[in-house]
Amino acid sequence: MILEYTFWLISFLIVYTYLIYPLLLIVISGFIQSLGDTRYILHKTERRTVASGEWPNVAIVFSAYNEERHIVDRINNLLEQDYPLDKLSIYIGSDGSNDRTVEFARTFKDKRVKLFEYSENRGKITVLNELLSNIMETVVVFTDANTVYHSDTIKKLARHFISGNIAGVCGELYLVNPKKGSNQDSVYWRLERILKYHEGKINGFLGANGAIYAINRKYFTTLPVDTIIDDFSIFMKIGLDGHKVIYDTEAVAEEEVAPDMFAEYGRRVRIGAGNYQAFFRFLYGLNPKHKWRVFTYVSHKVIRWFTPHLMVLLFLVNITLLDQPLYQLTLLIQVSVYVMTILIVKYFHSRQFPSFISLPVFLVYMNAALAHGFIRYLSGNSKGTWERTER
Repeated sequence: MILEYTFWLISFLIVYTYLIYPLLLIVISGFIQSLGDTRYILHKTERRTVASGEWPNVAIVFSAYNEERHIVDRINNLLEQDYPLDKLSIYIGSDGSNDRTVEFARTFKDKRVKLFEYSENRGKITVLNELLSNIMETVVVFTDANTVYHSDTIKKLARHFISGNIAGVCGELYLVNPKKGSNQDSVYWRLERILKYHEGKINGFLGANGAIYAINRKYFTTLPVDTIIDDFSIFMKIGLDGHKVIYDTEAVAEEEVAPDMFAEYGRRVRIGAGNYQAFFRFLYGLNPKHKWRVFTYVSHKVIRWFTPHLMVLLFLVNITLLDQPLYQLTLLIQVSVYVMTILIVKYFHSRQFPSFISLPVFLVYMNAALAHGFIRYLSGNSKGTWERTER
């Protein structure tokens, strides 16, 4: 009986984090919204305040490593932002680039473009720490060298800092396939965007999209130089410190999807190692005093990060229960999905499959990368220096 209870508890946790939690979150978010609507009707209290005042000074910051392919387009994209010219600066840190990144960046004579050339590749967070020490602007916008902003993105982000009560804002990231010229977000990434939106509604927002987020500079805290996922760490710490962080779906950035599953796997291994690093650094995030953020953190992040461990345990427990037909069937389902994943990744990864096949394959593949990241973290091979991917 203990083994059966264990089997179904593990199964519940996996289904909970991917399916039940999103549905539960939407219900909670909707309920809180309805309370606000009712309060407005009864008391006519203002729910949405329109900030008035001057646009804040904004520093756009990004670290670049061998970005000769993107650097010119990226700088042009930022210079073309619809924002007061005298209130915008662009800080670029070349982290030991050995291609033509620096050469191309130097061709810009606009005084708003400030290039910092570092000869040694020391890692993104080291560059960001040093860039932030040179910044005096009120608002810092973090981005990537291969990102594209809409013309009003900076305004959409900066408007939240006019009143002074917002510590951080995360924008929305669209993943685009350049060959098809359309939004090719996977079901998984669309789900992530939905979760971010509703978590923001209940004051439980977690990590930001590294391509598009902004903070009030006074809330930036220098992070350890071996930090792997800086965007999550910076934003999570601000939220856990009790400051308000929000999600704005109108501030939009675009990035190209990874060229293939293998490139995506390498990226997720690195992020996986960073996830476990962040988990042990933010153990205090499990304190109930953080209210809704504990709920979202455990449900959205912690259980997912340990899903590979749960999957292995589920498989092992299932083997011990094979004297019953039901568990023979569940083991057959697991083996079938794993074998299908191996075959598709190895032989058919370039083909298109319907969602009922591609989604479970993607989830298994993603969790395999996460498990690989866990091994890398335990072995001490994770570090903050660059391991460049196409996304």
